[in-house]
Amino acid sequence: MHALIMKLGLGDRLRRDNLNRYLLQCTLASVVVLILLLILDTVTQTVLIAALGASTFIAFAVPRSLQSEPRYMIGGYLVGILVGSSIGTLSASIQLF
Repeated sequence: MHALIMKLGLGDRLRRDNLNRYLLQCTLASVVVLILLLILDTVTQTVLIAALGASTFIAFAVPRSLQSEPRYMIGGYLVGILVGSSIGTLSASIQLF
């Protein structure tokens, strides 16, 4: 565990004075995911819940990394929406049987 903390560059940030801030961030992230789970249908929208959970983890676990910048987070979702919509449109227009 210590090696992972050092590899992520969190060694100097995991101090007692930051503990309250980390607990608050984890609590807020948990509340947001809980609200999403209550609002969304967990059977039909599982992929959406998994993607939001992964993004929440990245944003709160390593907030200063390149992957957690809003440009890349929102850009990833936009690319996913574009590709998913394109595949859905193509598959609806092609009838296999």
